[in-house]
Amino acid sequence: MSSIAKVDRKVSKNLKRIFTELEREVERVAGQKMGMSLVICNSEAGSRLNYISNVDRPAVIQVYQTLLDGWNEGMPDVPAHEVE
Repeated sequence: MSSIAKVDRKVSKNLKRIFTELEREVERVAGQKMGMSLVICNSEAGSRLNYISNVDRPAVIQVYQTLLDGWNEGMPDVPAHEVE
């Protein structure tokens, strides 16, 4: 069994609280509840990815696949509020 880096373990233990705080802030800004998925990792090789979401997995897969397809097609990193 591989060991999990201390930083990954710390994030994992606090992930629900971190996500809940972020979810509340996004809802405050948006004025409504938003679907969210949060992925946190460190830059160490073999690090453990921490993931949490408030939407079902098929929806997250679809959104991430759209993102990955866009990146593979050369989509620039442009913030949504700057897209016309």
